[in-house]
Amino acid sequence: MKTLLIVDDEEDICEIVAINLEEFPLNILLAYSGQQALKMMAESAIDFVISDIQMPQMNGVELFAKMKELYKDKNFKHIFMSGFADLDEKKARELGSLGLISKPIDMNFLCNLVKKELAL
Repeated sequence: MKTLLIVDDEEDICEIVAINLEEFPLNILLAYSGQQALKMMAESAIDFVISDIQMPQMNGVELFAKMKELYKDKNFKHIFMSGFADLDEKKARELGSLGLISKPIDMNFLCNLVKKELAL
């Protein structure tokens, strides 16, 4: 079973995204900070990461860079999500992410993306 990690400092957002992805055969992990997400990456084989951009202490861009640096041997997919993106789609892709989803999240789009990228 593939593992998906949702990272957002707003617990409600994590839970809403997780509920919408429950239809898929996935192990879904929730992290409420960048540090917690890095710990989960160290402990689990993560296949897909959905991370918010605007978070305290470590923003989503810093988190993604750290994940790529520390876990370059793990072949994971990534997408940013944000309600106040100071990052555009082009820059997100240049960083190595699949892109950027704006909040409120189009759950149909996200579900289809996860299904396609993880071949579910």
